[in-house]
Amino acid sequence: MVFLLGTIISFIFFSSSYSKIVSMENFHMELASYGIPFKWVPILSRIILIFEAGLFIVFLLNDTMNKWKQLLAAIFIITLTILTIVKNGLKNRECSCFGTNHPLSRFPILRNVVILLLLVIDYFLLKESYSSHEFVLSLLIVLSITFILENIKYKNELEKEMES
Repeated sequence: MVFLLGTIISFIFFSSSYSKIVSMENFHMELASYGIPFKWVPILSRIILIFEAGLFIVFLLNDTMNKWKQLLAAIFIITLTILTIVKNGLKNRECSCFGTNHPLSRFPILRNVVILLLLVIDYFLLKESYSSHEFVLSLLIVLSITFILENIKYKNELEKEMES
């Protein structure tokens, strides 16, 4: 259970940061849509990407930063949820991703509640060290699923472009 949950949470943060890197211009426009002055957007985007990449790594490594990683991730997710509610209200609508809607961006409030539940469960699970084989397996799972989903998303976007 610990291995699976760590892999799932790692996937969430890796997939999120990867999709932002691939669509950096869209990510910048999304940040600006929250009313952030455009001169701060590149700096803030890098801070968010570094933070998400850090969360990906510490959840992948399972026995690092126990309790702290869940608290930091929860604070991050709660902050994003509050910003989303302030921007969009309580309606659980799709994000304003400027044409490239990542699968994890649909229904952001509901998504964040589910992530928070996973973090709470992970907080209370007894941690055990991974073997190097489990670590590599977890890393390969996260990378494979992310790249498969990104390619499916890219294929769907190309098909939409061809239709228009």
